[in-house]
Amino acid sequence: NSLTLNSGGGIVSNGGGLGSALFSAGGLSTLTLTSGALVAQSGNIGLAGGAVTAGSSLLYVHALGDVALNSYVLGSAGLVKDGAGTLTLGKTNYNTAQLFINEGTVKLAGGNNTWLVIPNSTVPSVVDLVLNAGTLDLNGNSQAFARITHTTTSSYAGGAGSVVNTSATPATLFIVNPVTTFSGTLGGTGGNNFGIDKTTANALTLYTAATYTGTTVVRGSQLILRDAAALTGGGAVSALQGATLTLDNSGLATSTARLGASTVNLTGSTLQFLGAAGSDTQTVGAVTLGAGANAVNVTLLGSNPVSGSSALLTLASLTPSGSQATLNF
Repeated sequence: NSLTLNSGGGIVSNGGGLGSALFSAGGLSTLTLTSGALVAQSGNIGLAGGAVTAGSSLLYVHALGDVALNSYVLGSAGLVKDGAGTLTLGKTNYNTAQLFINEGTVKLAGGNNTWLVIPNSTVPSVVDLVLNAGTLDLNGNSQAFARITHTTTSSYAGGAGSVVNTSATPATLFIVNPVTTFSGTLGGTGGNNFGIDKTTANALTLYTAATYTGTTVVRGSQLILRDAAALTGGGAVSALQGATLTLDNSGLATSTARLGASTVNLTGSTLQFLGAAGSDTQTVGAVTLGAGANAVNVTLLGSNPVSGSSALLTLASLTPSGSQATLNF
């Protein structure tokens, strides 16, 4: 019962507009898939105009070839992308649930926040990006999600999909997250032109080296770099009031320079190094202290470290910015 778009096949709708659909009955021509999936073969011309939905069920898109949805995506259960082809979302989407990527690429082409973000008076309402495999291409568009996560149980380097930005226009991935871990990759060849902005009072743990070249901003709780995780793209790393940047060598793998040569900006926040067993070292770039009570903490592995164990954190430089900065060790 799937809808299959063969080579040369597609659907074009000229009926109504989004405004009439939201505020009056029957204004928008809507394709409703009640079972099966949208299957796109190579050479199809995609969907244009109107809207597509699976209602309260998941909308499955199986892209054997590339396919463009230049239609609004409606519904309340999310979209699942399978198949090796690229799915291009050409409109702002109004589906109120998660975006699942299991294979291939999803390219955002509907402007900033192509996937639905609902503004509120405080924190916006956003949904999860479930990146089991495959790639999300920001394509020059900033996008906010609740979590970047995966349904697979892998908690090791390279255990999930990737986020890239193949456009020359810089973008930002905003993560407004419940506590979560992510084993995938942030960045990739030809796709590193973006930054990360993490908010809310919940920790985000990364397991894989990230190569994006934009800035990293931590606005609450912790950003934890564990196992193979490192920020190697060179962009400045900033931890703001109350946030903690944790360089964790207590897991399955260690690193001596998890932040590379990136500048680290602490503003009422903490830089923390968790050392491995035995003798361990960590080096970071220039550290700038902003206003507030800042801290640099070094902790040995476990409550009873082996005799002779040591952990050494070396800062390339340490510079206060203004007269309101303090630092505790």
